[in-house]
Amino acid sequence: MVIIDQTNNSISVTRGDYAALVFSAYEDDGTTMHELSNGDTVQMQICKNYGTPVKTYTRTKTNSLSTTDDDYTIEIPTGDTKDLKFGDYFYDVSIVDTSGNVCTYIGDDGDIQPRFTVLKEAGGGDE
Repeated sequence: MVIIDQTNNSISVTRGDYAALVFSAYEDDGTTMHELSNGDTVQMQICKNYGTPVKTYTRTKTNSLSTTDDDYTIEIPTGDTKDLKFGDYFYDVSIVDTSGNVCTYIGDDGDIQPRFTVLKEAGGGDE
């Protein structure tokens, strides 16, 4: 099960489940924040503590003339969260261009710290 709350950028995933998360990168006026070029990467980091990612997922744009939602889709494979303990983590999402420049477009903005919650599965243990 995947639950997304766009009001506070929270994501909840049942431990061990597959998730395909589509992040949008638009300015408040609806224009594209950054038109991805071939080789640009969308990166999602999940952390328990700042500076120590427990999981990093990337999607690199390839062979397309224009940016599509697929270019912003981060996939979490089935079972990839199986080793994470239940509870709250936080995450950010960045665009990394081919020169290595980083633009974080979902992250702690001082008011909201995006949460990534690992939910219990019925057949799982207590931790």
